[in-house]
Amino acid sequence: MTVLLRPGPRSLANFVLTYTDPGMFRPWEQLDNVVRSGHNHTESVLGSDLWEYYRQHEDISRMFGQTMGEQSEFAADVALDRMDLMGPKRFVDVGGSHGVLVSRVLEKNPEATGVLFDLPEVIERARGYVADRGLTDRVELVPGSFLENVPTGGDMYLLKSVLCDWDDEHCVRILSNIRQAAGPDTPVVVLDWLRSAEPTYFMDVTSLGLLVLTDGKVRDEGEFRELFGKAGFDVKRIETATDSWLQITLFELVQAS
Repeated sequence: MTVLLRPGPRSLANFVLTYTDPGMFRPWEQLDNVVRSGHNHTESVLGSDLWEYYRQHEDISRMFGQTMGEQSEFAADVALDRMDLMGPKRFVDVGGSHGVLVSRVLEKNPEATGVLFDLPEVIERARGYVADRGLTDRVELVPGSFLENVPTGGDMYLLKSVLCDWDDEHCVRILSNIRQAAGPDTPVVVLDWLRSAEPTYFMDVTSLGLLVLTDGKVRDEGEFRELFGKAGFDVKRIETATDSWLQITLFELVQAS
């Protein structure tokens, strides 16, 4: 177990530091109120919502981003084998954090370019990561909020581990902004948790934790289809992959006719 806490491949060090920080465990103090109300009470213990807490605590925010990046490596393994990545395409990674997913996509396809879109403070931290991968000239770093708008001009849009962090209303807004930015024939690939028909302890606890922290949840296929439909998308295909405790599902979307 101590080997898993050392820095390096498959390390859990950032994961452990992130999930033992007060930002992650103190909101559980309000679990009874969360269950009664159906909404998070994070502000009552942290003084702000989770995302504002991270903006105020740069060190833990960086660790959180690294944790999500490590999970993105697995998501990239899934996506790279299941998407049409080749050719001179422009990939837009929406809410892409440090840029792990878009970097892996561009390394697979040397003719492609990418756009990494996230909050300004996240984009600043991503510069070093993108530079270390030798992709500074191929990745455009664009600061902004996907709750307001999304960069236009992409040939494919990527959205990983975003919808699980938001309630239905915000998810529809995010997806609608992507649809407005993308052309009518531009594919959108969503990578996220999927609740299976058979309930599992891990997914139940994960879904509860998302509610406690952010009002998010792990959705089943019907709930995803409803979100996508409200935002003007049809589901072209769904594929799920699992590796140890990690699970990711790929949804390929097209704009509804």
